[in-house]
Amino acid sequence: MQLNFKKASLFLAGFIGLITIITIILNFIISNKIKTTISELPSHIEVTYEDVNTNIWFGSFSIKHPIIVVKGQNTNENLLETEAKQFKLEGFSLWKCFWDKKIDIESIGINNSVSKILYNSVLKENDYKNESSKYLKNNFLINHIYLNDANVLVKNVENDSIIFSVSSLNSTVKGFEIDDSNVNYQNFVLQGSDMFFAVNEFENLNVSEFNISKNQITLKNVGLNTKYSKTQLSSILNKERDHIKANFNEILFSELDLKFTKGFSLSAKTTEINTPKVEVFRNKLLPDDFKTKPLYSKLLRDLNFNLNIDDLKISNGQIIYFEKVNNDNKTPGTIRFDDLNAQIKNLGNVNTLKPVSIKVDALFMQESDCHVNWHFKVADTTDAFVFKADIKNLNASKINQFIEPNLKVKLKGELQQTYFSVYGNNNISNTDLKIKYNNFEVSVLKENGKEKRKLLSGLVNLFVLKNTNDNSDNFRYGKAENIIREKNKSVFSYVWLNAKQGLLSAMTGSEKRD
Repeated sequence: MQLNFKKASLFLAGFIGLITIITIILNFIISNKIKTTISELPSHIEVTYEDVNTNIWFGSFSIKHPIIVVKGQNTNENLLETEAKQFKLEGFSLWKCFWDKKIDIESIGINNSVSKILYNSVLKENDYKNESSKYLKNNFLINHIYLNDANVLVKNVENDSIIFSVSSLNSTVKGFEIDDSNVNYQNFVLQGSDMFFAVNEFENLNVSEFNISKNQITLKNVGLNTKYSKTQLSSILNKERDHIKANFNEILFSELDLKFTKGFSLSAKTTEINTPKVEVFRNKLLPDDFKTKPLYSKLLRDLNFNLNIDDLKISNGQIIYFEKVNNDNKTPGTIRFDDLNAQIKNLGNVNTLKPVSIKVDALFMQESDCHVNWHFKVADTTDAFVFKADIKNLNASKINQFIEPNLKVKLKGELQQTYFSVYGNNNISNTDLKIKYNNFEVSVLKENGKEKRKLLSGLVNLFVLKNTNDNSDNFRYGKAENIIREKNKSVFSYVWLNAKQGLLSAMTGSEKRD
């Protein structure tokens, strides 16, 4: 009995030893195979590392401290430089690879990586795509992809400027699959901080923190700012362009549906923009930009991706518009909205038969309640719209800083209530307006914007009713018809032109119109 136990023990020990030796040999063979594969990569892909470890029983291997450099095949310039603490692959199915001709991997991960992508306009966009896709010819499934504590930098090699950067990037993708060139996934999470993106030649986007998943996007402390000062921007421009300073405390997309198959699409039930503060400055002394400015319905209709936001809410916002029209050192003309709250419904280009509806409540020029209702249909190629506004208790002197330099007119009095409606399209519009005011007086200024043209001012005031309190309903009515849109100007300029003509009609025309 004791002899049999010894034999069994010796056999078991020998079997374990044999398995151990076979495992060591196979791990050694596979490690060498991986090393050989790496060494046989195309000459424009360079990979160095400290060590390779494999485990055949778990179908896994890891590469310690890999450094990858990808060069352009034609230019021999670096396109990608990546260095990581570890690359790890687990759960590789040999059976599915050999018999089903499909790569099936449980997880792939990269820890503590620093990546630099070097953009060169000499190379076509397809060159970058080809480098990343030419080795992905097989169908494959990766159940879990993760990226821990990554730092990414994209630079323009021509001027050594940063195009994109992000710190502390953490990402997880579940059920990532490529099947016959179709890319699918079950879910993903992308988190990071200090994201920077050069939107264009003039503006930069900064995001302090972001959290993006299949169902929700949260962006915190978002900034969109012109990279130059106002003076610097004016010195390099050859035509008008806005100087922008915009910050948003938080932007939130909820009940989100992001799709990347057959083009990009974004759909969200609700979107919230919290505490936006926007300053826009325009130097009107620069030459006009005669490029056509599409109305918002056309902008949405012409988007190159599908957008559908059921309900967008803006809370506690502030918008200030500055306009410089002369060379003196005076404060530029200013239009200001505080305590701005807005709701936009059906924003997008998917359900185009439903009108986009915009409602805004704000404090205008720091003292007047302002309410706006605006709607249009994206599918309507005439770009027809209706814009209605209600402004209460506005001291006329508050808008002098804007209209004096623009219209060479100075106002005095109290605009107790103003209603106006603009019915228009991309070409022409009509306006109805009614206004209640008190102690109103108009001063026409000379070209220098300082001195009063007394004779002309007197003539104008002969036609302007001083107040409306004696009218039967305390309102005076105006109408403006066939206002031609200047298509090189914005929709807000279009609305202002209608309101101005309606106001002139009300104050200088008959007491009341049908």
